[in-house]
Amino acid sequence: MSQSIKQDSIWNGIYKLGGVAALGAVLIGIFEIGITFLPGGNASQETVIDWFILFQEYPFMGLRNLGLLNIFLNTLAIFTYLALYAAHKDDTNKPLAALAMIISFLGISVYFSTNRALPMLAVSQEYAAAMTEAQRAMLEAAG
Repeated sequence: MSQSIKQDSIWNGIYKLGGVAALGAVLIGIFEIGITFLPGGNASQETVIDWFILFQEYPFMGLRNLGLLNIFLNTLAIFTYLALYAAHKDDTNKPLAALAMIISFLGISVYFSTNRALPMLAVSQEYAAAMTEAQRAMLEAAG
């Protein structure tokens, strides 16, 4: 098998992965819309204690309200942008496609590093396990 045929099959796999990721993103978006229409799906919490209560009663809704599904969407976007770059790799727009991919990856990495869904879940679990009021006050401040 020649080198170009191997490379073409690799790129074809990337195209397919990007297409599946784009379809997955659409499905997650529809799922997100459906969740919003459920009871409590559009409610917002006022205080840290409200967030802790939400995480104790409905951990998925707490994570969802803090962007858990957006983490999945951004993960799928990585594959979609990679496939879009691959589609333009032999085009005159290759530098622009590379720039778009790099900017997208930077934005996704910033979102991942600043998302507070999982740290808030951990703090709420510590709050539930806290034995003293001093510990609870400290965890409220951390939340």
